[in-house]
Amino acid sequence: MRVPRFCLALLVSATALLATDPIVGTWTYQHAASKGALLPKSSTVVITEEGDTNVISVNAVSADGSPFVYKYTLPKKGGAATNVEGAFDAVSGKLVNPLTRDMVYMRGGKQVRSAHVVVAKNGKTMKTTIKNMDANGKAVTLTQVYTKQ
Repeated sequence: MRVPRFCLALLVSATALLATDPIVGTWTYQHAASKGALLPKSSTVVITEEGDTNVISVNAVSADGSPFVYKYTLPKKGGAATNVEGAFDAVSGKLVNPLTRDMVYMRGGKQVRSAHVVVAKNGKTMKTTIKNMDANGKAVTLTQVYTKQ
């Protein structure tokens, strides 16, 4: 009887590991692999799970050398974020599939950024295509590449 119980415990553990959200982890910015205007000098994204939500913390240094920090709590299945702190006053997200998310960032009631986030199938790389509005209201697109630590 010990073998079946052990197998059941192993199966339950393996299922729990496979269910882990692939976006969860610490992601480090790869400047050389990224492209576009006004790329940040550095960036670290930390995504943790808290029940049915993901907590996203971004700590970056902008192209001009100024710090760029924000944090929010987002439902895993998508929707409006809560506890928004930092550069944006509202954030919402949509879960496209387990490896893809679409994000919208607001400031002063206006959309100032959108991001299409894709985690590679191997879970080691995250590519974020960002559309920002520059100071003149013109759209600027950049692609940031991150590796999981």
